[in-house]
Amino acid sequence: MSACFSSCKIGDDNPNKDITVEAFSGFKDNRLFIDSDSIRAYIADMMRADGQSLPSDRFVRKYYGGDKPFMWISYGGITASADTLLEYLADVDKSGINPRLFRAEQIVADLETVRTLDVDGVSRPINRILARLEYNLTRSYLRYVSCQHFGFLNPNMLYNRLDTLSNDSAGLKWKRLCDLRVKRPDSAFCARSLACIDTDSMGIYISGLLPKGELYGMLVNHLNDGSLTTAERMKTLCNIERCRWRLAVMPDDTRKHVSVNIPSYSLRAVDGDSVLSMRVCCGAKKTKTPLLSSSLMRMDVNPQWIVPKSIAVGYVGRTGYMYSQGMFVYDKKLGKLPPEEASYSKITQGEQYIVQEGGPKNSLGRIIFRFENNFSVFLHDTSAPWLFKSAMRAVSHGCVRVERPYDLAVFMLSDKNSSLAERIKYTMSLDPDDKSGGKPVIDRKKKINNVRIDPQIPLFITYYTVYYGSGGRLVSYEDIYGFDDVTAEQLRPYIR
Repeated sequence: MSACFSSCKIGDDNPNKDITVEAFSGFKDNRLFIDSDSIRAYIADMMRADGQSLPSDRFVRKYYGGDKPFMWISYGGITASADTLLEYLADVDKSGINPRLFRAEQIVADLETVRTLDVDGVSRPINRILARLEYNLTRSYLRYVSCQHFGFLNPNMLYNRLDTLSNDSAGLKWKRLCDLRVKRPDSAFCARSLACIDTDSMGIYISGLLPKGELYGMLVNHLNDGSLTTAERMKTLCNIERCRWRLAVMPDDTRKHVSVNIPSYSLRAVDGDSVLSMRVCCGAKKTKTPLLSSSLMRMDVNPQWIVPKSIAVGYVGRTGYMYSQGMFVYDKKLGKLPPEEASYSKITQGEQYIVQEGGPKNSLGRIIFRFENNFSVFLHDTSAPWLFKSAMRAVSHGCVRVERPYDLAVFMLSDKNSSLAERIKYTMSLDPDDKSGGKPVIDRKKKINNVRIDPQIPLFITYYTVYYGSGGRLVSYEDIYGFDDVTAEQLRPYIR
């Protein structure tokens, strides 16, 4: 397909330089008469027939509906940027995208028709062919740069209408499972993209928009190794799409970050070429860990646990268990109360809380890693470390339990301060039940309650079902939340 065109590089001859609107206008043959009003009318007909299925299509309709200048055809000829675009489109199927989205074959055929002047006034009128070139090139170009830079799907639309929160007289409410705050193609992006047409920098501009993450490259290579079944190919395509979702900060743009991947039950703490890996436990199917991006900002050592309301109501009346686990009741009016004072109605109304003291029995373990989010979830240690030996670790109420909390705490320290690391280690080892002379033996100078993470470290909670395994190789993981199914259903119109 691309053999019909020479590459668009600085210094190369433009193969279309002799095909100009003036060249056509010089003929007395009415078949070659160029009329901009006819071209616009043909474009309007194509837009009505096409509708709009992608965000960039809306911009195309608005652009040509506003009587804006042509971008690809002019009195100077057909811009050689069409060749540049076609070179990129020739390889689009290697990343799993359906080439039919871009009408490259029609563009090639129309360019050949223009070059050879193989037109007539009935089946191949010149104005219709030029209109088709102008419209299809713009539509294909904006589709290509948009889908490569942002992906086809919006995860916040995709995953936030899966699990019901309630269904009553007030209507159906959904649980939020995703808060990735991805960027999407907008008018400003489309306008910047159009501004690069017919410039020497268009190829550089397109190249700069393509996904470049390490995982993306590995997945694309995996897609093209020729050994995948139909199901494996679809699974790989779902994960390639996830790599395209554009966050304000991307993992590969940072030197230091933490990534938690739910299907692999794993955490990767990356600092340049160094990677600290560990197992994690994530939310159960009914209490899924949300997908999000944030920044780790503080570590609290031996934290208290304010028991979520949904769990706390189950402790009412279980005073023996609450005492054994170091729990008490906090009443907004009366303050700290013994377990016997727990009230079901007051807990449900938010007037009371059940709190668990910090220590070895605390469900949060010895340390918690805090970050801003809309779900009240965190990374933390656990009082049940044996769970990490299980293959299926979707067991929490939404938080992420980490296998090596102390190592992760040291990773958070910007200068690897050994004295501070030792204080964290000491405090994590304290046992309030270990008393001498009636009081806990605590070195107050070594004890530390919280540590600010400065600078803050980007955190990504992701959902890749084909992801890093041991040695950095790709491994296929179970789709524990069923996200692949809904992703594949919505992605099918755009992939091959």
